[in-house]
Amino acid sequence: VINLQPKSGANGVIARYEGAVELYHNNVKKIETTAYGLNVTGTTDTDGLVVSGVSTFSNRATITHDLTISGTAPRVIFTDTDNNPDYRIDVDGGSFSIQDTTNGNANRFVINNAGNVTIPGNFDVIGNIAGFGDLTLTDTTADSAAGPEFKLFRNSASPADADYLGQIKFAGE
Repeated sequence: VINLQPKSGANGVIARYEGAVELYHNNVKKIETTAYGLNVTGTTDTDGLVVSGVSTFSNRATITHDLTISGTAPRVIFTDTDNNPDYRIDVDGGSFSIQDTTNGNANRFVINNAGNVTIPGNFDVIGNIAGFGDLTLTDTTADSAAGPEFKLFRNSASPADADYLGQIKFAGE
């Protein structure tokens, strides 16, 4: 064991034969080499960091500028350890998607490489919708029910006899 002490009784550097090297600040261990790499106690302040392999953050990571994720099919995976479902953001073949990984990677939101948006399932909007172009509603079910349906629904807290219940307005300019 090699022990460098800045003053008597205070640790500075401890180097063990075929073992760990420990660095101390004010007699408090801050850095230690391990069989798997390096253990740092406290905050690491770096001008640049390149990581190859897996990085694990056990609490929070704060990024104050851009985060760039590169690859042939980059993705970000969100795993909620308390509840389901879990999600991932995926970019593959020019398409951007949000997938439900708990339910067989089901697409919940997709923007394809042509810029078209697909939202499977129900789509609820709070507020106004404004748009340009055509609105096409397509029902692909094979049953005899009427469809697609276009519903105008008013959920009034105080309905009255003369209330408008919905309105389709055709306007020209």
